[in-house]
Amino acid sequence: MKGRCRASNGWAGVRSVGLPLLVWGLLAVLFPGTAAPAPVVQTAQQPPRAAEARQPQIPKDLPQVPPTRLGLELLAHSPVVLVVRVSAARAVAAGSDLLTATVLERMRGVEIAVGQEVLVLSAAGQFVPGTEELLFLRPWRGGGRFECVSRVSALQDGYERGLGLVRRSLWLCEIREAAARVEATLEQLLTWMCDRDARVRAYALGELRWMALRQRWVWSAARLERLRLAGRACAWPEVAAGVESVASALSSPASQPPPVAIPGQSPR
Repeated sequence: MKGRCRASNGWAGVRSVGLPLLVWGLLAVLFPGTAAPAPVVQTAQQPPRAAEARQPQIPKDLPQVPPTRLGLELLAHSPVVLVVRVSAARAVAAGSDLLTATVLERMRGVEIAVGQEVLVLSAAGQFVPGTEELLFLRPWRGGGRFECVSRVSALQDGYERGLGLVRRSLWLCEIREAAARVEATLEQLLTWMCDRDARVRAYALGELRWMALRQRWVWSAARLERLRLAGRACAWPEVAAGVESVASALSSPASQPPPVAIPGQSPR
């Protein structure tokens, strides 16, 4: 896109404002250096019998996001997602900055135009004027102002690849019918699981395992068999181990999942 800057140094850390800081591995594979902020969306869980033949029951309170960690822990709390260039940052309170940024790309959110300036409340000292950033935002006090839920800097390796994965995940949010959205999400993760990029494979396997531990209602015997068939078709040795890890998680008692990772974010 015209006006987009590219850089390839180390990844900048990500912080949330006014939210618990979680050790989040999702944007930690795609974007090593990012932390996910918002609380987990709790959805009804099925008992740990994943291989049942019946059709999985979709929770009534499922938000219109992919049933992944990226979807439920970040996108569900970020109604606006923008690529911006930061033009200025000034302190407004202890530990907080107010950013002025120009929109380069609107990924999610209404009534925001490319070239428009936005004001964003963020943790202090996180942004450098002139840099491009992927921002996950929520409204703050109205008037077109936003609060930074999470962010990824263009100064990270894999930034462009990570943008592609986030765009695709946001496309899944546009599928209104929950069953179709879940099916499309699973199909996308199976595709990413066999990607040439090791970080993308790690992200997909991390999401699949997270869903096995935290969103077991997604899994039926047929879907688990699809996962195994897709795994056998992949040449990458870590994929077979990852598939077995998902199957093992589905057959074990529910437990707290380990951090997942998005190409580009780094664990705290």
